[in-house]
Amino acid sequence: MDLRRFFSQKKGGKIPTLAVKDMSEVEVNKYKEREMQIITQCVENGVFIAAGTNYFTEELGWFRLTFTLPREPLMVGLKRFWKSLEEIENKEWQ
Repeated sequence: MDLRRFFSQKKGGKIPTLAVKDMSEVEVNKYKEREMQIITQCVENGVFIAAGTNYFTEELGWFRLTFTLPREPLMVGLKRFWKSLEEIENKEWQ
């Protein structure tokens, strides 16, 4: 899933293009740190998502969410995920 909007340094800012091949190592590390912040926020709410970099994505800001649950626990997980995204959006990215 595309979560690049959470990589903009300003709320409501332009969604950045995060092609790894076009960035310096410093920039890549900065955005990988942001990936970890997003993953950590989700884990704190009981949901695990995997960074696309684990799957050798060419662009940062993409994540994988896998689910194989019946409807009821799936809905609980999706609500937790939504809560995580709201919290991420409300936190200022340093």
